[in-house]
Amino acid sequence: TEALLAPTVDAPSPDLVSVATVKRAVKSVVRVEGTSTSCNLRVTGTGFVARSGYVMTNAHVVAGVNEVGVRILGKGRLYQGTVVYFDPAIDIAIIRVGKLRSPALTIGSDQRRGTEVVVSGFPGGGHLTLVPARVRSVVTSKGTDIYGTRAVRRQIYALRADVKQGDSGAPLIAADGSVVGMVFASSATDVETGYALVSSLLTDALDEAKSADTQVDTGACVGD
Repeated sequence: TEALLAPTVDAPSPDLVSVATVKRAVKSVVRVEGTSTSCNLRVTGTGFVARSGYVMTNAHVVAGVNEVGVRILGKGRLYQGTVVYFDPAIDIAIIRVGKLRSPALTIGSDQRRGTEVVVSGFPGGGHLTLVPARVRSVVTSKGTDIYGTRAVRRQIYALRADVKQGDSGAPLIAADGSVVGMVFASSATDVETGYALVSSLLTDALDEAKSADTQVDTGACVGD
């Protein structure tokens, strides 16, 4: 089934990572750092500024945390945040970060098979890494929520990309600097395949969270 979901596609070109619009967009990518005292857990993931003062990431990155913060480009000051939107079914969370001045990135349209993008994340919770990627397929996936308990259908991309733990929440940056998806998983069987939410899911979450400003429950821990 994975071969059907992630068909063969040409290797992505390494050139896109050095395009000026992409490099500019990367300045709004953050490392998400969370702590859960109840689970005695520290988590890291990736996020990006999706609206002025608001960072989008995966719900599973912040699940169960009681403290969360972000570092721009993974360096320097930790900006404390508050989770104001948490959707464990689609796997999207939004963190309000009051003093964050990084500009919001534009969310573009859903892409097609063959499109080249850049995954901008923090593999292993380490340094910001730009990884060239190509869309293998766009499919309606039947899966489960982040706890593996509830059936979920959602549109996703299968990517030809080297996606690692810590890249969860990483934006897919298109050649024009817009965000066209968000990584949520890597393949368990193929190091050259990762999975991302399509951009329309990100737009829907932002619309739903338009007036979200108060802390919400982040459920139980899952770890990344």
